[in-house]
Parts: sequence; structure tokens; C-alpha cells
Amino acid sequence: MKNKKRKWPRVLLFLILIGGTATGLYLYFSRQSVPVSAQEYVPPTFPLAKTDMVKTVSVSGVVRSAETQNVYSTQTYPVKEVLAGVGDRVKAGDVLARLDMSRLQNEITQAEINLEGARLTVNEETRSISNSLSNAQTSVESSQISLERQMLNTANAEADLREAELNMEEPFDSYAYDKAIEDAQLAIRRRTADLETAKQNLDDVFTEFDDYAYQTAINDAKILLDRRIGEHTDAVMELSEEKDAAIESFDDYAYRNAVSDAEKTYKRRVEDYKAAEENYYNEYNNFVYLASNPEIPYESANAAWAKVLAAQSSMDTAERAIDDAEAARARAKNDLSRAEDEYEEQSADSKDQSVSGAEKAVKTARNAVDDAQRAYDKAQSELLRAQRDAADKNTDAAEAANDSVKKAQDALTDANRVYEKALTDKLRAMEDYTEANEQQLETAWKNLNDSAKQLQTAENGLKSAENSLAQAQGKPGPSSNNIRLQELTLERLNAQLLEGEIIATQDGVITEAYATTGASPTGLLFVIEDTGKLYVSANVKEYNLLSLGIGQQSYVTTDATGDRVYDASVSYITPKAVSAAGSTSVEFEIRADVENSDDDIRIGMNAFLNVETDARADVFAVPISAVVTDGRGSFVYALENGERREIPVTVGLKTSTQAEISGEGLTEGLPLIERPNVTAESSPNSMSPMMMFGGR
Repeated sequence: MKNKKRKWPRVLLFLILIGGTATGLYLYFSRQSVPVSAQEYVPPTFPLAKTDMVKTVSVSGVVRSAETQNVYSTQTYPVKEVLAGVGDRVKAGDVLARLDMSRLQNEITQAEINLEGARLTVNEETRSISNSLSNAQTSVESSQISLERQMLNTANAEADLREAELNMEEPFDSYAYDKAIEDAQLAIRRRTADLETAKQNLDDVFTEFDDYAYQTAINDAKILLDRRIGEHTDAVMELSEEKDAAIESFDDYAYRNAVSDAEKTYKRRVEDYKAAEENYYNEYNNFVYLASNPEIPYESANAAWAKVLAAQSSMDTAERAIDDAEAARARAKNDLSRAEDEYEEQSADSKDQSVSGAEKAVKTARNAVDDAQRAYDKAQSELLRAQRDAADKNTDAAEAANDSVKKAQDALTDANRVYEKALTDKLRAMEDYTEANEQQLETAWKNLNDSAKQLQTAENGLKSAENSLAQAQGKPGPSSNNIRLQELTLERLNAQLLEGEIIATQDGVITEAYATTGASPTGLLFVIEDTGKLYVSANVKEYNLLSLGIGQQSYVTTDATGDRVYDASVSYITPKAVSAAGSTSVEFEIRADVENSDDDIRIGMNAFLNVETDARADVFAVPISAVVTDGRGSFVYALENGERREIPVTVGLKTSTQAEISGEGLTEGLPLIERPNVTAESSPNSMSPMMMFGGR
């Protein structure tokens, strides 16, 4: 609480100071604005006048020499003495340095000795030239003889080529080969017929046996057997019924089961026999197929015949099993019959006449079954016996027929081989005939080409010999050439001796010097620049580039020369930007030749270049602030008799401060308002203290 009480006097004092300051400022500005409120605001004006306008582009640059020469030396001899340095003014032809040419002097002495030696050999080489002429003449005569001989060889080669071409046009005589092919085709047809005959004979061997009658007998016997078995079954059932009706029935269950089992066994044996019989016929038919097919080896037929014999053995075994089953069935039936007989003997008095009749019927039916079975078995046995006899009889015939088929097949193969050989012989003969003619033609072409090449070689040899003769006749002696070579060498060395002095190539001042005594003069030695021909190199922004052109008047000033102005003109504008690629400030280099240079402006100084890009003479020019431009156009405002008058104008050339205007109503001396956009309300003298501080 004590601290808060202490702060209140300070805050009160601060508010009093602010209020007093504001009151003082208000009274001050109120006093200043009294004259303005008492009279009307008059804007400042200026008289319209004609003048000359110039628009320039100003840039900074560097002073450079327009003519610069770099002095080099092609010699490697060391520098002996340096006669000029940086800052020395020289003239074209002045000696700037000398090289140590003592080694070159020795080479010149040796070249003079070589020249004298070459002159001493002239007579000897002259005699050699005479011998060369004689040899060249002999070579020409020999080449002419060789050319005539080769022309004769070429004519012979052309005749051989024509003969080979005629042989190529002759057709191939194939009569003898065609006759051999026809004979071979006829032999094939004959051998094919023989093979078909042999195959037919083999088929006949296996089709001679006719088992139709035997199969019919077996079928009839089987039908009869089945009928008798049915009759026997009916008789047994009837006897059973009669016995059941008797006073005392005979228990024949065990006997009848034995008979039934024997019947079932017998039927199984019959089925086994049928299966063995079917297998036998299958193997037999397979053997017949293999034996009658000439394309199947004879060994396969023999193996098939072995399978036939094995099937025959299986069928015999099945037949014996049928006989055993038949015997067992007969025994079961006999046991049943004997038991029934014994029963009949024991109960004869108790049986009536009907039972005796049924029993007789059973016996009769059983006997009929036995007879039918024996007839069926006999029919099958007779078929098997007939098949065995036919197979035994036909084995030798089949082997003979197979041999005939094989021989016919071999004969047909031989005939085909002869036919193929005849075709091959004809094709080979045609190929040999064509190849021989082609070879003859190729040889003839080769001989002709070789002869043509040799002829060309002979012609070239003759031309070469003639050229050698002409060269030998017209060529100066090699000694003279050697002398000239030595003279040229001496001249070259003397010319190098003259290069021992490093000469100034133009008038000017040496601005750079790199020659050092004792060092080899490699690279740049001196730089000579003409200080009387200077230019200023500067970079301009791309937006100023279109206003610049070659020959534009320019002015140059430097810091070192003060207010002195040098005349210049634009002599070069680079076609490509000199700023880095992608730079946001693109610049181009321009050059302006200085026209009135003196010794005070020097190479390398920083300079300011002003280029006149446009000029107007004797035109109305006003400050840029005096022109008002809106959607209607451009206007200036005249103040006449206290009234503002709007005057439409056309704006021409503009600089950074002035604008050219033209239009009706403009006269020299016309008072124009300097800033027509400034009104009395916006004048600083009319602003209230609150407005000065941002109030309303």
C-alpha cells in the first residue's frame, strides 16, 4: 500500500507535462495558420518555356586500350639481356630484349660446311643420272614387250570365257539316267506284286482251317445238354415231391448237396475251359497277324507261336479238369442213386406206384443228361483235335509262307534301293555337270580377271617405266636438290639468328614485362598498349539495351580527371549477356571509344559513361509533377486570373525529371501550376495540430 501511494505523484506529473506540451503545440500552430485562413491558397507556378532535352543512360566502367599487342618468341634460346621495362614508351621496331644465340652460330657454321660438301658431289651424281636414263629406256622397251604378251593372254582368256558361257547354255543329257529310273520303278512294281502275293499265300495258310461245323456241333450239343439238365432238374423236383408225400421220407440232403457241389465245380471247370479256349484263339489270331505282316520281324511271329502252344497246353489242362469234375459229378450222382436204391429196397412196400414212376423219370432224365454231356464233350474234343491237326499241318506252310514274304520284302527293299540310287545318280550327275560348267565358267572368269589385272599391271609398268624415263630425263640431279636443301637450311638458321632480337610490334607503352635474363623465352614476354587509343568498357542492364546503338554520342568522366569531360561514341555492344546464367540481374557489355583522350586519362581507371539515347531541340519541357494523367488522357493546368484552366497535352520524351509536352493552347510564358494535385486542403500550412499528430 505504501508503494502505490508513492507512485501516484509521478503519474500525475507526467500527465501534466503531456497536457502542457499539447496545449503549447496547439497554440503555436493556431497562430501560424491564422494568415492562411484569412486569405485563399495560391499554388506555386512556373512560366512555360522551350528548351533542349537529352535522355541519357549512365553506367560505370573501366578505361582500356583499343590496340594491345602481346610480344612472344618462338625461340628457346635463353635471354641474354632485357632492354625495356614496364612504363617505357616504345616504337614499332625497337629492340626490347636479346637472346643468347651462340649455339645457333655454331649450327650456321656447320650448315656452311654441309653446303660445301654437297657442291663437291655434283659431278658424281651427274654420271649417275646418265646411267639412270639408260636403265629407264631399257625398262620401257621391256615393259612394251610384256604388255603385248599380256594382251594376247587376255584375248585367249576372253575366248575361254565365251566357250564356258556356251557350255552353261547346253542342257544336261539325262536319257541314260531316266532309263535307269524307269527300270527301277518297274522293278519296284514287280517286287510289290510279289510281296502282295506272298502275303496272300500266308493269309491263305491261316484261313484254310474251317471250324464252322465243329462250332455248330458244339453249340447243338450244348443246347441239348442244357435241355437235359433242365429236364433232370424237373424230374428230381417231381421225385422230391412224391417222396415228401410218402409215409416215410428219405433224407437225401447230404447226397443232393454233394451233387449240387459237383455240378457247381463242373460248371466252373467248363468256364475255365472257355476262358482257356478264348485265350488260345486270341493268341492264335495274334500269331496269324504277326506272321502275315512283312514289316514285323520273324522272331516276333515265333514268340507268338510259342504263346499259342502255351495257350493250347492251358486249354488241355482245363479239359482234363472238366473230365475230373465230370467224374466227381457222376460219383455224387451214383452215391445219390445208390442211396435212393437202398431206400427203395427198404421201403418198397410203403411206396406207391407214383413214387416208382418219378424215380424212373429221374433215372431217365439223368441218363439223358449223361448222354448229352458226353455228346458235348465229344464235340469239343473233336474241335480241339481238328485245331491241333490244322496247326501242326500249317506250321511248316506258315514258315514257308513267312520266308516267301521276307524274301519278297527284301527284294522290294533292294528294288527301292536301286530306284533311290538311280535318282541319286541322276541328281549327282546333274550337280557334277552344273558344277563342272560353273567351275569352268568361274575359272574362265578368274583367268580373265587375272589377265585383266596382269594387263593393267603391264600397262601400269609401262606407264611407270615411261614416267621413270621422263623423270630421269627432266629431273635435275639429286646433288642440286641437296645443295638447295643445304642452302635452305642455312637461310632458316640465319632467319633464326635475326629472331635473336625481341622487337616491338607497335608504338605504345609497355604495360607488362615477363622477360628475365638467363631464362628461356616461353610464353608472353611483353604487353604493348597504345595509350592514345582508349575505350571505356561498361555493363548495362537489359532494360536499357534496346535504347542503345552503335555510334551514339557519349561522354566520359573519371574521378582522377575531376570535372573534365571526354567525348566518346558507342563502338560495340556484346550479342550475349555477360552475367552468369540464371542471374536475376542480366547485363550486357558495351564499349565507347574515347575521342579526345590525353595523358591524364589512363588504362585501368574507373570511368563514368553517359550515353545519349534520345534528344529533342527547342521543345516545351515541364517537370514531371506538372502533368496529370488519368483515364481521359494527360493534362497540364494554367493559373490565369486566379482561375485554373485544364489544357490537354501529348507527352513525348521523358527523362527522370522532365517531360516533353505539345498541344493546342500552349504558349511560351504561360504560367503552369507546378503540382496541380496539391490543393489548399492538402497544403501543410492548412493542417491543424491534431491532423499533424494523426488526429481528425
